[in-house]
Amino acid sequence: MDPDAFGHAFRRSARRVRASRLLSATLSHAALGAVLGAAAAGGLWLLRLDELRWLGLAGGAVGAASGAWSAFRRRWSDAEIAQFLDARLAAPETVTTAVLARGSTPEAEAMARTRALALLTAAPSERLRRDCSTA
Repeated sequence: MDPDAFGHAFRRSARRVRASRLLSATLSHAALGAVLGAAAAGGLWLLRLDELRWLGLAGGAVGAASGAWSAFRRRWSDAEIAQFLDARLAAPETVTTAVLARGSTPEAEAMARTRALALLTAAPSERLRRDCSTA
């Protein structure tokens, strides 16, 4: 077994979860920005300020940018990702133990990483990404 196989599997899973959270936050903020922008454009149309109405279109872009910014600010640490993966896989702290096992005895660290690697490689990727925006 590759000595860093768990590290590769965990980084791949963490990248997927983080990307899913980023996409979810970006799209939800973009939708909110688009709705607010449409309302602003409608208000400007009612006020007969047609030359400023295009500013309402910027709402979606501003919303998407704010969603991406907030997702980056609230980015989960490796320990939080491990806890999320444990919850998704119904594993009692298996991945978390492997992530936080650095500095323990080599035998305990190897055993924790082997168990977590088996769990991560056996899990379908859809199960890991599902509903990570609400966690």
